[in-house]
Amino acid sequence: YKLFPNWNVRINNMQKLFGMDKYLKSLSIEHASTGQYTKNFKLLDGIETSDGETFTTQYQPFLRISGKLKWDVDVSVNYTSSQNYSFQAAGNSNKQLNNSYTFDVRYSHRGGFKIPLPFLRNRKIKNEMNFTMQVQSTQNKNYTRSITGPNAGKYVEMDVSNNLSFNPVITYRLSKNVNGDIYSVYRKQKSKRMESSHFEMGVRVNIEIR
Repeated sequence: YKLFPNWNVRINNMQKLFGMDKYLKSLSIEHASTGQYTKNFKLLDGIETSDGETFTTQYQPFLRISGKLKWDVDVSVNYTSSQNYSFQAAGNSNKQLNNSYTFDVRYSHRGGFKIPLPFLRNRKIKNEMNFTMQVQSTQNKNYTRSITGPNAGKYVEMDVSNNLSFNPVITYRLSKNVNGDIYSVYRKQKSKRMESSHFEMGVRVNIEIR
């Protein structure tokens, strides 16, 4: 296992390439990597001996593409990955691999309208609407390796979990005292031990009396 120096690379104003600025106000690409090594020791009869090692490498993000469309819609695609190796003093070891894909969309609009009633003197009502949507998919794998048994020296897959979520939300603010949202949540989880899904939808209204 090898460790490399940490780095972070970000390129902005990518929308200026290939005429993409006709549709995009901004576009950026980002990549980052971090690594960590930890070694534990213990004292036995006054002698310092190794008690295990841990290696961790994270790409957060491995690749992130973020942009703003001409219609003021923010969009981002994000992929992250991490690897963790844990070596025990007895010779056994564990490995964890994690991957995540995320897609985000955001849009905000501020405006207002007048109420055409004489006693309100054509009062203008300011309002604000926000729309967000996130789709995320994650996968986690766990392996173990022992120095004895039929699979000695080999990493054996112990568990794999896959998760999928979908969460759109529309938030509306009519005034400082009145706001609400419409939301839905869908989640699905699957592993070697279990499988489940959940769906929820609702409307929330908040009225503050001053």
